Amino acid sequence: MSNAPNPPHSIDAEKAVLGSVLIKPTVFAELAGMLATDDFFIPAHREIWDAMRECDRRGTLDVLTVMDELRVRGHIQRLEGGEGYMLELSGAVPTAESARHYTELVRERAVRRRLIALATETAMRAAGSAELGELLAETRASIDALEVPADDGPVRVGDALDEAKDAIEARAKNTRTGSVPTGLTSLDGMLGGLRPGQQIVVAANPGGGKSSLAWVTAIRAAMAGVPALCFSLEMSRQELIERALTFVGEVPGITSGDVDLAKWDKIHKADRQIRGIPLWVDDRKLSVGRIAAEARRWRSRYARGGLALLVVDYLGLVRSDGRAENRQLEVAAMSRAFKVLAGDLKCPLILVAQLNRQNVTGGVPRMPVLSDLRDSGAIEQDADIVLFPWIQDADTQIIIAKHRNGETGIVKQVRWRGDLMAFFDDHGADFDAVGTERYP
Repeated sequence: MSNAPNPPHSIDAEKAVLGSVLIKPTVFAELAGMLATDDFFIPAHREIWDAMRECDRRGTLDVLTVMDELRVRGHIQRLEGGEGYMLELSGAVPTAESARHYTELVRERAVRRRLIALATETAMRAAGSAELGELLAETRASIDALEVPADDGPVRVGDALDEAKDAIEARAKNTRTGSVPTGLTSLDGMLGGLRPGQQIVVAANPGGGKSSLAWVTAIRAAMAGVPALCFSLEMSRQELIERALTFVGEVPGITSGDVDLAKWDKIHKADRQIRGIPLWVDDRKLSVGRIAAEARRWRSRYARGGLALLVVDYLGLVRSDGRAENRQLEVAAMSRAFKVLAGDLKCPLILVAQLNRQNVTGGVPRMPVLSDLRDSGAIEQDADIVLFPWIQDADTQIIIAKHRNGETGIVKQVRWRGDLMAFFDDHGADFDAVGTERYP
């Protein structure tokens, strides 16, 4: 005889959810966004919920249509008491007012069951030969996923109009509500900030300012209160922090050791400005799967809800989790994985990439185009925004080569300060003008 404890569940709560739908079918639309079929512990309840979902899809949900659907599927006889069980469910609750409460109870028990199953599986893998780092990352990601509620499903356009109008009004007032600012006035004016779910590709030739644009954007976002995480596969944590002190304190020469007392005062001031901001760095050489797992864990632990920003610098150094026939397919798979990650975590993701050397002729680079993105056309396809920082002597521009939700163009009201490794607004420019040119 087994002494194993009964898996967590509440039959009464499951009955109350189903009964609430039967006495007030209009609540199903809300509850269906909170529960998946597998959240029910009793198999018969899963079958009833599935039948309800089908009846709701067809537009007629009530006791009779649900029983008909169960009958067609051959499930009605599996119910204890047959059709009488449906009538019993209808009387399980006096009203549907507490339907959401009962639904949360069912969901909570389901998460507990999954956590037990995950712990059992993890124990078996830990006792086996699974690579420890990968196992830890995957377990963290799985635990984080348990906290994500069921998909809300399709939303009627009319029900989402107020939310859309609020976003438009916020942008009109220049409050940047719902987007992460880059800190460059003209660029933000063109893009409306970086929005949740977007993949923003920043690409240039070596030394072209792509890493600087990505890293300083993360610093500016964090200084504005937006949590930011940078996965740096090229520069070390030490190098990035030195760059942060250089940028925030406006202290050139840190990396060369050219630091006098006056510069130390600026460094200490920058230290005080940076120390408390929500900015994280991970300089390990991680695979795309590990990056995704760490990002999910970070989002859950330090940036739950609200705006957040991810940076991956850079794509060419990210290891794939699997084998592909060629490098282009490998890069395409990783690009898609990062796009999915941005959507899942509901935050913009800046993906730094290289350009092909084809845009250099006789040692002189030409203005880049989308086809210059290295290794895969999938990078362009997945990207919502593609930015090319362009530094040629005293000429500084940021090219918006792709903008899925707006216009492309060349932002000229920026300047590059190589001593501070950062782009700044060009305060000498006329900001009443649009400040862009057509591209290409």
